[in-house]
Amino acid sequence: MKMLTIEEAAKFLRIDVQTAYRYAREAKIPALRVGRNWRVLQETLETWLKEKAGKDRGVWHRSPAGPARGEDPLLKVMGIIKDGTLTKNIDEVLYGESKK
Repeated sequence: MKMLTIEEAAKFLRIDVQTAYRYAREAKIPALRVGRNWRVLQETLETWLKEKAGKDRGVWHRSPAGPARGEDPLLKVMGIIKDGTLTKNIDEVLYGESKK
């Protein structure tokens, strides 16, 4: 059983030391306070990390940049898109004239 300092835990997790301290205070990582110092059991940290990776897999991947084409709520409200297809000329709606 290996006990890590918060600095060692931060290095293990590849995060900033101040972030590790904040996560420890907010109970976002499994750490315990011993007097004025934070300590982390490496085995517990490894188990926690494996569990988090299994539960929150979506956290590790970026979400799409925005709504899918045809789902833009602003364009729907403006009446430009309905059911994913253009219903009006965007230039006419925005500028009041058609660009030809």
